[in-house]
Amino acid sequence: METSDCIIEGLYLGGVMAALNERDLQVKKVTHILSIDEKPLPEMLTNKCTYKHIFALDLYDFDLLELFPECFTFIDQARENGGAVLVHCQAGISRSATIVVAYIMQKHVISKVRALEIVAAARQFVRPNDGFQEQLQLFENMGCRIDKTHSEYRAYQLSKLAVRFKCGQFSQGDPEIPSEVYVQPDYSAKGNDAYYKCRKCRMFLFHDGALTSHNIGQGDSAFDWRSKVPANKRPTNAAGGDSVCQRSLFVDPLTWMKGKINIVQGKLHCPKCDIKIGSYVWFGEKCPCGAWVAPAFHIDGGKVDKIPSHPVMPHTQAPVVTTTSTATVAPQQTHLIGAVAAFPVSGGIGSRPLGNNPLPQRPTQASRLSSAQLVAAVQPRMASSSSPSTSPPLSTTQQILVDSATSAPVQSMDFEMGAPDGDNGQVALGQTHLSLDNRDLETGINSIHMDVDSL
Repeated sequence: METSDCIIEGLYLGGVMAALNERDLQVKKVTHILSIDEKPLPEMLTNKCTYKHIFALDLYDFDLLELFPECFTFIDQARENGGAVLVHCQAGISRSATIVVAYIMQKHVISKVRALEIVAAARQFVRPNDGFQEQLQLFENMGCRIDKTHSEYRAYQLSKLAVRFKCGQFSQGDPEIPSEVYVQPDYSAKGNDAYYKCRKCRMFLFHDGALTSHNIGQGDSAFDWRSKVPANKRPTNAAGGDSVCQRSLFVDPLTWMKGKINIVQGKLHCPKCDIKIGSYVWFGEKCPCGAWVAPAFHIDGGKVDKIPSHPVMPHTQAPVVTTTSTATVAPQQTHLIGAVAAFPVSGGIGSRPLGNNPLPQRPTQASRLSSAQLVAAVQPRMASSSSPSTSPPLSTTQQILVDSATSAPVQSMDFEMGAPDGDNGQVALGQTHLSLDNRDLETGINSIHMDVDSL
């Protein structure tokens, strides 16, 4: 009669006949039995030990991954109390072997391949089906635990829903869509993710992290049902292979889609302006590249705008470098209107003033004296004989300002000189007096108009 095989201490693996072998169970001191099968064991046997039955089918699309935590808890309960547990299915090859391999992966945090080697060393003919192999690989990718926030786990859940929709399991009522399959739109500008917003109302809809990718398919020839050549013998498309398709926008279900995708297929609308932005088909849709995407939440690229994310660079202040220079800096050249320095210019005398520039800072007394060269000292200009001035004569000296570059006289200005300022030997600049007659006033006004018109 068939017996079970010891995988690790306190854990045995076998078929249904090993579970019915009472003598073998007594010899190995098995206190718990875990049945991963379609039907439970007879009650006359289960009354003699702690028993648990979990319904499972040896099918590619059957979900064993969801049963891992419940099975692990039962196995730990048996081993921690000093007992032993037998895990069995019909033949002890696929379903029960998958549970035992996953348990060893979690306990020792090892890869699927390594755990399979450990089990196969004790029971050589174990061989989980391809669907269970994929679930074990997903379990490894999640760190040997069930992580419902993992992107691959979300894709796995969606694929299961697509199969259930295709089989018509939700034809009698609304399906129970797990909350973990929905993606929350992320507006935090993490990394270089781009964002997509509605072209009409400008509402943010999703980011790059919500996009689902697929490899380029074989084109329309892959869906030609009239072809007599089998699909596996048709010539492959050179553009396909491992290249990711960039022709369409397929996304995961988003949080704003809750309650709106409970039927097999329908339209997707913007949650704000209610404009149609795409469609969805749970059992799948053909991409223009020739690949079949299931489930398909297809966004129309013409109804959304892509906004690239530009990370903000931190502001760094340039260090202040103190240098000592002995070079003499020429004073800033100014454009003189009449007797007033008004705007900085780009060239010599007569050059066009630089527009939209702030007025220069009021120069200090020393800089104003150094920017002009004293050419000659002349007597104060007398007033016109027709209108004699009644004011007393000014004790001033008229100075002629000459441009430092061309040495040409610019304008006559009268400065009232005062006494030397303190001990530094500088002359204090007093109040400025302009002794201009009518001709000088007209000339100054005309020059102002000419300068303004030239702007």
